[in-house]
Amino acid sequence: MKIFCSNLVAAALAAAAGCGISASAAADALELSYLAPHYTARSIELGVPFGGSLALHPGDPNLLYASAGNYATHSVVEVQLDTGTTRTVTPILGNIGGLAMLSNGDLAITENDDFTSDTILRARDGNADGDWLDAGEITELISPILTTNFTGAQLAVAPAGVPGIPAGSLVVQTADGGADAELLVIENPESVPVYRPANSAYYNGFTYNGGIGFTAEGHVICGVSEFPSGKITALVNSNGNSSIDAGEARDIVTSASLPDSLADLSVSRDGLVLTTEFSGTVKQFALPADLSTVVTGSVLAETNATYLSCARLDPSLYFRPGNAGPDATLYVGGYVNFPAATNLLAITLKTTAAATSWDLYE
Repeated sequence: MKIFCSNLVAAALAAAAGCGISASAAADALELSYLAPHYTARSIELGVPFGGSLALHPGDPNLLYASAGNYATHSVVEVQLDTGTTRTVTPILGNIGGLAMLSNGDLAITENDDFTSDTILRARDGNADGDWLDAGEITELISPILTTNFTGAQLAVAPAGVPGIPAGSLVVQTADGGADAELLVIENPESVPVYRPANSAYYNGFTYNGGIGFTAEGHVICGVSEFPSGKITALVNSNGNSSIDAGEARDIVTSASLPDSLADLSVSRDGLVLTTEFSGTVKQFALPADLSTVVTGSVLAETNATYLSCARLDPSLYFRPGNAGPDATLYVGGYVNFPAATNLLAITLKTTAAATSWDLYE
């Protein structure tokens, strides 16, 4: 039987339910116990348990989309970041593994509930009413290849300048286990989606997914969960073809720096890789100029979480202290003693942190 890393917590919740422990029991709030100098944080309340996936709106920096709900009953919640106002914008979809907003406003969703579709869904607002709740607005984007389903898969949209990946393509990171996980590229996801290369992977041979990012120079950063540890691999497509060849995958962070595996990562414009793992720790790694160099990182934040499932920031913005700006905000969420927390933490630099009525953690 396969075990998928993005579903381990969900599996634990299912087991707890079978033992008479309710997955809908009141969740503890996600809180900080340490935050690196120069940063500040606020809490964003969702009102329902966080489901593990986040997507930023590429055309509106005030909008964030989060999977939310109890086990097997996730829907997508829209968050107005200036006010903290939330609203549900999709019906219940099962267990959501990944979210990504396409350039035309469609929302790509990996739905990994074993008794429904196990595929990639496309949510399209057909009547322009600002949600995807109407009949026919959620359909399959494309059928799986190289696997029977997309259980546990994570999603990202490729920026311009990535060798071998057309701008706007949807990148899918699967969680097949063994040496069977892949990065798949779906070209033209808004119109006529096709795999590139056809019926094959951009990169394969790793264990479980640990997040996808892109450097400012156009290289793919691939997080890998290996259990009990993790690693980060830079994919340097030196010949610009449609797949990663021998010698083009280079480990830049080893298991020594990620002993608690890896759940997700994001990469800022100024070359910081921010990671969440199977603990309450958020780590940061500065990308080396030479992507064949192994780096060690430092702790950005410590939380009370049992498992931090997601890290998301706008990759076009900066996150290092003293940068040229504009600054990014890093959003993290996860589980506290296994009921998923109903809030997210938003971490940003103190120099640009706006005053709000939300709780501040410093």
